[in-house]
Amino acid sequence: MRLEKMLAPYRLIAVSVFVFMISLYFFQARALLAVIYGVVGVIPWRSPFLDTDTVLSAIRCGRLGIDVFARNPCDDLGRVFDYSPLWLVGDALPMTRAWIAPIGMMVDIGFMIALLVLPVPSDRRSQTFMAFSAVSSGTFYLLERGNNDAVIFALIVFGALLIIRGGWASAAGGALIVLAGLLKYYPMLACAAFLRQRFRTFIVLSVMTIVMVGAFLGGFGHQLIRAIALIPTGSYFGTLFGASTLPGGTLEILSGSASLIRPVEAVLLILAAILAFRLARSTSLPVDIEQLSPPRRLLLLMGALVILAFWLTAQNIGYRVSLLLLVLPGLLALSAAKPKARLYRVATMFTVMLMWSEGFIHTATNLAPLSATVNLNTWIFIGVWLILQVLWWTMAVTLLAVVIVELRRPPALIAVLAWLRKSKAGGGGA
Repeated sequence: MRLEKMLAPYRLIAVSVFVFMISLYFFQARALLAVIYGVVGVIPWRSPFLDTDTVLSAIRCGRLGIDVFARNPCDDLGRVFDYSPLWLVGDALPMTRAWIAPIGMMVDIGFMIALLVLPVPSDRRSQTFMAFSAVSSGTFYLLERGNNDAVIFALIVFGALLIIRGGWASAAGGALIVLAGLLKYYPMLACAAFLRQRFRTFIVLSVMTIVMVGAFLGGFGHQLIRAIALIPTGSYFGTLFGASTLPGGTLEILSGSASLIRPVEAVLLILAAILAFRLARSTSLPVDIEQLSPPRRLLLLMGALVILAFWLTAQNIGYRVSLLLLVLPGLLALSAAKPKARLYRVATMFTVMLMWSEGFIHTATNLAPLSATVNLNTWIFIGVWLILQVLWWTMAVTLLAVVIVELRRPPALIAVLAWLRKSKAGGGGA
């Protein structure tokens, strides 16, 4: 990476903020850290890296012979282990609580390095949007918890950049993408982007995926079923978000039957799919995406697949918005290249707003009632909540349109079909 790119404004801002926060941590300035977290809308735990210890505590209890899928007394909150059993391979290490801070710091630094190598346009507007996103409430939340979504982000970024390089680097990059999927399930959908590669690369990546997934199921299949059954759900209000949040929360406000949530969600998803298909066909999106550089294009597709995967399948905690950073470089490049295209400007703005959704919810939750007779706080919160749901559904339509455009005629599939037609024609001629 050239020096001028390394010194890009958003990278300088991000590095400066992160180094400052790390310094406060090492100097044990917890009071000042709490103030900063409060400003961005994040409530810190009494000790950092709470989610890092979700994994490490399960490893510690597992070494004691405790079934962590049933109970986990080693965890500060008593949370049972509901992540992929692949994380538990660390039980061969002499894990203690002293490991929490070093490993949590490594998780955060890995995320920051991946963030800093993202390809970003050099215009001032793009740098500003990237800086606001890099130091958003979603990013602060992720790093304060030391959540393993930071690992997933890094694996996808480096995996995509390696695939672009071709050759054996593509195989290594594909392995990182599959590993991300085995560690957290939803990133496995990013493997659909392998269809965008050349035929030989696609075959190598496909075989590797089958081998890795097969080995995982063979070694952890029984534990995987138990872990998936433990994936939590929660209130439709607060920091959780997903496709079911809008229909579930709306029916709850209207005192509707809970049995209607799935049908209403299905109708909304059908409408979203129709809009996405129209967007893919009636705009210049296909032509514009073709003009993107390979790294931005692949990250945009993989990011869209990953975001749609977790948004459609689960209720997600606020720090997961940090994965929107995967699609932001592509959206910024489209916006910079086509400044009059409202679609890209709106999508970019919505992405940045969603990166700060934790802060918006925190502010709305803590507003004092403005009237002794009417609790405006409740209505303000509902208003903020509704706006965020509309933003998510709008982004889902946009990202689905990107996926439709990119996977409508994937090179690998076209090559396979051409080979089949050739083989059939050759057989018929004989």
